[in-house]
Amino acid sequence: MLRIIPPLTPVLTDVPSQPTLIHLCHCQRMTKKLYPDSNFSLQQACHKFVMTRVQACHKFVMTRVQACHKFVMTRVQACSKLTKASKSPWNELAASLPQACRENSLQIIAKTEYEHNPG
Repeated sequence: MLRIIPPLTPVLTDVPSQPTLIHLCHCQRMTKKLYPDSNFSLQQACHKFVMTRVQACHKFVMTRVQACHKFVMTRVQACSKLTKASKSPWNELAASLPQACRENSLQIIAKTEYEHNPG
């Protein structure tokens, strides 16, 4: 007498909820070990579930990467504009400061030496 063994997991007729599908995917892995060719629709549903999650994760990561890139580029452009806009007056000021400080220092040294040695 031939006995037919039913599959351990149900055939999917509609889209199950995420927890149900996770459980079914786990059951599918266990069933696959016992019955290698059983329940092809469940295999497809598990694959679709995993691929949907992979695509969602990829989209999430790429959105964050694009936002970060946009943020960095905005800061680089702002810094570049500030540097270009301020080159001439700031460069002149930066170049004149050491000379002014040096002259001021020499005047202070000369004045101090004169006060200590007036003659």
